[in-house]
Amino acid sequence: MGDNVYPDPNGGPGALPLAYAQLAASPAFRAAARTTPIIATLDDNDYGIDKGTGKRLFLDFFRTAIPPDDPRLAPGHQGVYSSSRWGDDLHIILLDARYNASPFLLRPPPQPSTTAP
Repeated sequence: MGDNVYPDPNGGPGALPLAYAQLAASPAFRAAARTTPIIATLDDNDYGIDKGTGKRLFLDFFRTAIPPDDPRLAPGHQGVYSSSRWGDDLHIILLDARYNASPFLLRPPPQPSTTAP
């Protein structure tokens, strides 16, 4: 188990592709990927600003770990949630709670009360 990538939040639009390139170049990741099955999902920082780009980069990067009939590859499939069964005893469900989330709302901080209690 591990995390996906952590793009530089101040890195602009190229930060997410760069983070995947750095992971791909990691000898430790390459060695693990050769010997260990990989199942993956995204969290909020992996999507970047554009959900469609984040999903495409994710699917492109993990293409060798995703079976060709995987529902995440189907046109119109929203997000990258998935479910995998390993034998009869293990069922792994990977959530993607960010893809369909509403936009973040910036609210002004609460103002201190000017009246006495």
